[in-house]
Amino acid sequence: MITMQKHTRDGFSLIEIMIAIAILAIVAVSVGPAIFRQLDKAKTARARTDLVAIRSAIDQYNLDTSQYPSTLRDLVVRPAEEAASRKWDGPYLKGKDAPKDPWGRKFIYEVTEGEEHPYKLLSYGKQGKSAKEAEWISVWDED
Repeated sequence: MITMQKHTRDGFSLIEIMIAIAILAIVAVSVGPAIFRQLDKAKTARARTDLVAIRSAIDQYNLDTSQYPSTLRDLVVRPAEEAASRKWDGPYLKGKDAPKDPWGRKFIYEVTEGEEHPYKLLSYGKQGKSAKEAEWISVWDED
């Protein structure tokens, strides 16, 4: 009687593993940049939303104290200036310190008396200080 032996394999061959890795690499290279573009768009959208929230807090601070905060920290912690401190009804923003943009940098805030807007409020965006002015994300962009 002839007996047949059954051969079983206990894993993948080196060629099969290399093919699987190559396929994964091709997918990562083609999909990766699209994912990073979407992440950048999401961070920019979040920066715009945060700027609008900060603008609302600044406007409320102004209504309460009849002046604009000297720094964004004044929206979180009672200001040292006595006139503003007496009327301060904050905190106007959550947190323990001035808010940061989605890239981890402080938002730029400066009172600009006599200019088109009463203050400057922006993020330099992804590139930081080295960004061109056209890449800045300002709270006044949507007006």
